[in-house]
Amino acid sequence: MKGRIDHTRHSRKPLVGKKILIVGSCGTFERAIIELALFLGAKRVYLASDRNHDNYVRLLGAKPLNGNPEDWLDVVEGKIDIAIDSICEDRYEHSYAALNENGILVGTGMMEITKYGKDLISDIEKAWTHATVLINNRCTYYNGILPSWKTD
Repeated sequence: MKGRIDHTRHSRKPLVGKKILIVGSCGTFERAIIELALFLGAKRVYLASDRNHDNYVRLLGAKPLNGNPEDWLDVVEGKIDIAIDSICEDRYEHSYAALNENGILVGTGMMEITKYGKDLISDIEKAWTHATVLINNRCTYYNGILPSWKTD
């Protein structure tokens, strides 16, 4: 058998020892991710939010981080196994930088880009996104977004 066997794949606790970063508001979606990650054995869960819910986040079992990516990146850079970003404040750049070598980035939304309507997404942004996905196979987080954009 070639390669390393992943014993956590069919485990009841597949996130054992993993570090999870969640970037977003402290809403129902983020709370569910925190609870699910801890239930599945995550070693540490971080929530980067610009809203001040630090005590609540701690009660859930996660570590709160400042919502400014420049502040929290120093804490988690290169250490995260799974980053879940529902804000896309910076085209996922800080979330991507937080990942370790085998980390996975999950983009659940592009709220900052689309909150004023799809007209805000320029042709340059679309071209950048398409090129990023083609060049880097780790950028699968754009898969659900690309088909929704109208292209010439």
